This record gives sequence, structure tokens and C-alpha cells, in this order.
Amino acid sequence: MRLLTCTGMLLALSAAAAAAAKAPLSVTLTAQPAIVTYGSSTTLSGAVSTKNSGVKVTVTAQPCGQNAKILTSLTTAAQGAWTTSTQPDVRTVYQAKAKNATSSPVTVQVRPRVTLTKVRAHRFGVRVLAAQSFAQRIALFQRRTATGWRTLKSVALQNLLSSQPAPTVVSGMNFRSGIRTGKRVRVLLTQRQVGACYLPGISNTIRS
Repeated sequence: MRLLTCTGMLLALSAAAAAAAKAPLSVTLTAQPAIVTYGSSTTLSGAVSTKNSGVKVTVTAQPCGQNAKILTSLTTAAQGAWTTSTQPDVRTVYQAKAKNATSSPVTVQVRPRVTLTKVRAHRFGVRVLAAQSFAQRIALFQRRTATGWRTLKSVALQNLLSSQPAPTVVSGMNFRSGIRTGKRVRVLLTQRQVGACYLPGISNTIRS
């Protein structure tokens, strides 16, 4: 009876091993962080189901409004894991491919990099860095109140001369506000102003 039990267990283990060997390979993909500010990087990582090292993984990227292209090719490390970093210019969809397997798509969202500075009393400057121009778009100069942010002024942006490498475009404007000193202020670019390829842009908060 004990011999039959052991034989049954061996057969079950063999069947499980055979099923695992025949299981199709799969590959996973995650992005951290999933929202970045323009000029910042995200880390893409995942693993293959076989947990084998040396498996070739190809990562593709499809930036907003563009065709998909190969971002990088690499090989898995211990336990079938892989990782790479990238700096998306606009909202980008990523996928990983290993042999005949393709991961689920992962989207990384991008915010324009918005910076607010105080030039002098009642004078401020806003700068927006992105992979497109925001000339003629409207930035909202806002003050913090007890109930939230209140818009004080609408600022029309212009293209500015810049030494930033392509594809970066710098938009901005210096402007005046009569706000009293010491108030907490920021600049907001709404979804309508940034368009489909970016999330709304929010500047740093400073004192007026």
C-alpha cells in the first residue's frame, strides 16, 4: 500500500513537471514611477515565467502620436528578471517581448516641467520645458487660500531662446502681479492647455 502511494506521488510530480515544461513562456512589465515630470526617468522591469537567465527581451515604446519603435534589447538575469530605465518625452506606451510572448502594455504619463520664480517685487517668471512648444497657451498664476487655489492672472506663454538639446522646447513669460508679499503662489497649466500627450503641469510653490 505504501509503495503504491509513493508511486502515485511520483507520477503526480512527473505530470506536474511535464505540464510546467510545456507551459508557454510569458513576460511581465511594470513601470515605476508611472507618472514623471519632463526630463525625469522611469524604471521598466519584469521577468519571464521560466525564470531562466539569458533570455532575450525586447522593449518597445510608442510615444503619443507616433508609431511604436524598439527602445532596447537585453537579456534576463537571475530568476529571469530584467530591468532598464528610460526618459519619456511625452505619454508613452511600453511593451516587453520575449520569444513569442508579449507583455500587457504599460503607460507612463508625463507632465511638462513648470518652474516659477520671483524676479523682483511684484514680478515673476514662468518657464515650461517639454518636447513641444506651448506658445500662445495660457498659464494660470494662482494663490493658495484657505479653500484651495485661486487664479489671480492668466499668462500667455511665448517661445524662449534656449540652449536645451532637442527635443526640448522652452516656453515662458515674465509677468507682473500686484499680490501682497508673503503669499504662497504657483502656476498651473490645465489639461486643455497641455493637450493629449501630457498631464497638467504644476509649478513649484513659492512666496510672493
